Amino acid sequence: RRDSRAGTSAVSGWANRDPEGAREYVAGVEDEGAREWMHFSVMREMLQSDLDGAITYSEQNKSGRARGLQTDQLASVIFEERGLSGMTEWINGIDHASEDMLSYKGYAAGVVLDRMAGADPEAALQFITDNVAQPFITSHGLERAARRAAGPINEELDWLTQLPAELSGQRHAIGERFEDYIREDFAAAGQWLASRELSPAYDEAIQDYAFSASRDNREAAIAWAERITDAKMKEDTLRRLVPGNSDNRG
Repeated sequence: RRDSRAGTSAVSGWANRDPEGAREYVAGVEDEGAREWMHFSVMREMLQSDLDGAITYSEQNKSGRARGLQTDQLASVIFEERGLSGMTEWINGIDHASEDMLSYKGYAAGVVLDRMAGADPEAALQFITDNVAQPFITSHGLERAARRAAGPINEELDWLTQLPAELSGQRHAIGERFEDYIREDFAAAGQWLASRELSPAYDEAIQDYAFSASRDNREAAIAWAERITDAKMKEDTLRRLVPGNSDNRG
């Protein structure tokens, strides 16, 4: 492990003096784990003098923990130097034709949404709307944006529910945050859900609430489950709420 850290430090210093030579060396490193951290070190040095080159080079790290750190650093520099429009251009310029690049772009888009929502929630909403049918707008990215754009968890949920209904990740994002709301304050979560005009976007939230409510009031839980619009999810939920069913979470 010490040898790996020393190698990464050496490559970082090399990249500062001779980035092309460092990139060629890293490309030939056979150990994937060592290579991804060396790649990160080279990109970090490139950020100081060649942002466009760093953007292009970053795409070679498509997975792993190093990718997350490098994407965060890259986004910070792009935002500082080029603002929100520069971040949008960065995401639009990533070709996500392959599975590897779709994963890379999905993570990068989540980072961008986090930064956008913190600086200008309306810009984040516009970015989502402009890319409503794109597979790189993930439920995780929507969750990140909601956490940054709004205040208490009920406001985060309000923000998520105003997103375009066509978003494939909206239902899961709402479900994940609502599950956290149930853990935080079950009664308040129930009041929030009861106040909504329910739609397919709420299906996962209703399921989570029904399972939690079944611990104290199975009939009420079943009544909530009946309001799920997805037929398969409703059937599965009702089956698990039947007394004596071994799969029942309540």
